[in-house]
Amino acid sequence: MANKRLYLITIVVFLIMVCLVDKNNLVEQFRLSNEIRELKHQRNYYIEQIKRDSIEIESLKNDTCIEKVARERYLMKRSNETIFIINEK
Repeated sequence: MANKRLYLITIVVFLIMVCLVDKNNLVEQFRLSNEIRELKHQRNYYIEQIKRDSIEIESLKNDTCIEKVARERYLMKRSNETIFIINEK
């Protein structure tokens, strides 16, 4: 009977050490798992951004497209032109 209690106490102490005290405890494993999930999500986001930017770079290699982007985004103009900005509300 005393041996069974000793085994039970030993097992309980071991489980407490593994679950709560050890540097690789369950709480730490859960935190690391969440961090890995978040980093994978960020990785997927940046991969999509790279794809979109690569497509835009390829489209900008065409001279007419560069002129369109410069005029629309950066309001660039030729020396003999006047630009009127119309805001639609």
